[in-house]
Amino acid sequence: MVKAWLHLTLLLGVALGAGCANTELDEDAGPPRGDAGQISLAGLTGIRIDPADAVLSITSGPVTRQYRALGTFQDGSEWDITEATAFAVASHRVGMFSGSEFTSAASWGGKTTVTAVAGDRRAETGLTVRFERRFFAQGVSPEIEQAFDKAEEDPAASIDLVYPPKGVMVPPNLRGLEIQWVPSGGQAVFEIAFFSSAGDIRVYALCARIAGKGCGHTVEEKPWSQIARTFSGDEPLVIRVRGMTAARDGVGSSMTRTMSVATEPVKGGIYYWDATSGAIMRYDFGRAGAKTETFLGSSEGCVGCHSLSANGERIAVVGQGSMQVLEVASQKYLASKAANFTALAPDGTRLISSRSTGIGQGQEYLALEEAATLTSVLDPFQTQGTMPDWSADGTHVAYVEGKSGMSPYSVANGSIKLVRLDAAKGSWTSPSTLVAAADGSQNNFYPTLSPDGSLLVFNRAPSGHSYDNSQASLWAVLTAGGKPVELSAANHGTDLTNSWPKFSPFIQSKGRKLVWLTFSSRREHGLRTTKSSGPGPMGGGDRNQAQIWMAALDLGKDELGSGDPSYPAFWLPFQDPKTGNHIAQWAAEVARQPCGIDGDCPEGQKCRDGLCEIDE
Repeated sequence: MVKAWLHLTLLLGVALGAGCANTELDEDAGPPRGDAGQISLAGLTGIRIDPADAVLSITSGPVTRQYRALGTFQDGSEWDITEATAFAVASHRVGMFSGSEFTSAASWGGKTTVTAVAGDRRAETGLTVRFERRFFAQGVSPEIEQAFDKAEEDPAASIDLVYPPKGVMVPPNLRGLEIQWVPSGGQAVFEIAFFSSAGDIRVYALCARIAGKGCGHTVEEKPWSQIARTFSGDEPLVIRVRGMTAARDGVGSSMTRTMSVATEPVKGGIYYWDATSGAIMRYDFGRAGAKTETFLGSSEGCVGCHSLSANGERIAVVGQGSMQVLEVASQKYLASKAANFTALAPDGTRLISSRSTGIGQGQEYLALEEAATLTSVLDPFQTQGTMPDWSADGTHVAYVEGKSGMSPYSVANGSIKLVRLDAAKGSWTSPSTLVAAADGSQNNFYPTLSPDGSLLVFNRAPSGHSYDNSQASLWAVLTAGGKPVELSAANHGTDLTNSWPKFSPFIQSKGRKLVWLTFSSRREHGLRTTKSSGPGPMGGGDRNQAQIWMAALDLGKDELGSGDPSYPAFWLPFQDPKTGNHIAQWAAEVARQPCGIDGDCPEGQKCRDGLCEIDE
C-alpha cells in the first residue's frame, strides 16, 4: 500500500463555513526507483498478494479481478510493486492473467493458485472460481428457483437419495447418468444440486416415476457437459436433492453424497455380449454422440465368448464350440475351428484358445495359432488351461488351471497361472502360479491384465463352478506377486454375480494412476430392478438381469499397498436394461471400413462421412 498520511486540523469551537475545512495531504514519493524510473527491488524481503484467497463467481460470462503485489523491504516498509511483478495462475483451465488483471474462463470454474514473482522473491495465494448455472427441465418454470430459495426447510419431508452410489467416480464423457430418489408425499418439483468449491450447478425437474418406487431424472447433455467441465479433478462434488409440493408450503432435502468426475474421458470401443438375443453389441466411447450398435448377430443364437485384439482390428467369436475369426472393419471371415475361450494378441496376429482334451471330458488345454489362418504355432501352448488373457504389450499371458467344469465354459477349484515371453530367446517361460486356490473348494477364474501388465483382476468364489456363480466377486493382485486384495467398493456386496472383469485399454496418469474396469453384475440399478426368466446368463428366475457395470481403480503411487483401490461401480447407460449383458471386451479404437458409397460397406452398414456405419 502506498504510504500516505492525512493531517486534518479541526478548529474546535470555531464555526466554519462550507468549504472552509483545512486539510493537508502529504504523500511519499512511492517505492524506490532506479535511474530509468523503474521500481527498484533492492532490499526486497517478501511479497504479499492482494487479494488473498479470492473467490469469484461466474454467472453470465467471464469475470475479472485486479491483483496487486505489496513488497516488504529490509527497513520494514511496504510498497506497491505491482508494475514490477509477474503474475501467473497454475491452471489456465480456470483463467489467465494479462499483466496484473485476472480473467476467468467463461464456462467452468475450479480451484487454483496465483503466483507473484518479483526479482528473486515469490508469493502464492489461493483462487477459487465458482461456476454457477441453473437448468430447467421440460415442464418447469425458471421462477421455481426463487420459490426454493424462499421456502422453509421441513425436516419431516426428507428425501432418500438412492443413486448414484456414494463416492462413485465417473468419466467426464459419461452420457445418460440418472439421479434417483424416493420423495416424501406430495412433492411435485425437485432441485438437483451439484456443488463444490468449484461451482454450484442446479437442475430443476419433475418426477419421472420408477415403477412406483420413486423418482428419476436423467441429466441431459447440456447440464452434464457443464457439470463435467466444472467438477473434473481431484475434489469430489456433492449431490443433494430437494423437493417441494405444488402448494410450495415447505422444502424437504436429502442427505448429501459425494461423486467424483475424472479428469480425462474414457476412450476406446467396448464390445459386449447381449446374451438375450445372442448378439455382440458395440459402443464407441471415443466418439461424440455415439449410440449402441448391433455389431454382430448369429444364426446360431449365441456368439458370446468373444475376444478382441487390443488394436480393435480382429475379433474371435465362439458359438456352441465353433470359433470364427473376423476382421472387425469389414466383418470379413478369416478362419474357423473348434474352440472355447480365446485371447487375441494385441496386434491381432496370433490367438490363444482353449480346447477340450476329449468329447465330454471337460478338461481344457491351450493352443497358440496364427489368427488369420489358425495354423498351429504351439500345440499345446499349455497342457492344461482355459480362460486366457493376453497383456496389452504381448509379453504376458494369464490363464486358469483347475478341475474340469460342468461344461467346456466352466471351471472349478481354479488357480491363476502366468507365463511371460522371453524376448531374447523368443520363447515363453514356464508357468508360475500367481493366485492359488486356498482349499479344495475355492475357485479363481476370469483373469484380466491391466493396460500396463502390472495388475491382474480376477473373479473369486468360495465354492462352485465359474459359470454364472452368484458368489463371484472381484479381486486384484500384482503380476509381480503378492497378496490378492478384494475390490470391496466395486463389489458392493455379496451374491451379485460380479463376473467377467475386463480393463479399458488406457491408463489415466494426470496426478494419479487411474484405470477403468468393466464387469457384469446382477445388482439393482438404484431403484430399477429388472427381473429375468430362463436359465443361466439369459435369465435366472427372479434374479435381476446381468448388466455391464464400470468402476475406477486408483492405484496411486503404491499400487495395491494401501488396500482396496476401487471406487463404487456405476451402470453403463447405453445398454438395454431388458437384456442380459456380459464380457465387455475393449479395444483402443473402433475399426471402421473406409468408404465412398454405401456399396463399399459390409451388409447392414451405410457410408457416412467416409466411414461405414452400422445402420440401426
